[in-house]
Amino acid sequence: MVSSRAWFALAVAAVLGTFYVGAGQSPRDGVASGQEPPAVAVAGNDEEELMRLLEVRFNAASAEFASVMERQERLRTRGLNSHPIEIVCGAFERFVMASAELAKLPADRVKVYEEALRTAKRIDETTGIIIDRQNRVGKTPNDNITPIARERTKYMVAQSEIDLIRARRVANNAAGK
Repeated sequence: MVSSRAWFALAVAAVLGTFYVGAGQSPRDGVASGQEPPAVAVAGNDEEELMRLLEVRFNAASAEFASVMERQERLRTRGLNSHPIEIVCGAFERFVMASAELAKLPADRVKVYEEALRTAKRIDETTGIIIDRQNRVGKTPNDNITPIARERTKYMVAQSEIDLIRARRVANNAAGK
């Protein structure tokens, strides 16, 4: 498992720093230093089994996302095409879902979704930059970075915004606002 001090910052840094070749973005852009994972929710009769399964799912999603990003970096450094956008977005979305469901408090879920939205926007923006660059030089897009990929990242941004709005509503209701 990724260390408690670096779990989300590592994942966000991986996405921002290695997803695309030459996007001109630093891996540290938008990453909060020393970010802690959300506290874990525990309740109900089956709390031990539920907790175990949530942790198994979180660990699997973390490992998958880290693996995708590590491979992405190896491909990038060799000048090869990146992963298809669906692989990256899917791994990211599973990681966000697993992280949010481990959050003990509604405010913790808001933090997870805020980071997810920032990252989704950066992925979408970077996808647009690459497509625009390909269009300017008259290069045919590869199978991984196409206008369809841009629509996929727009969907991911919209879903992240929806999740954040819903999480804020729950947090506000819990706080009595």
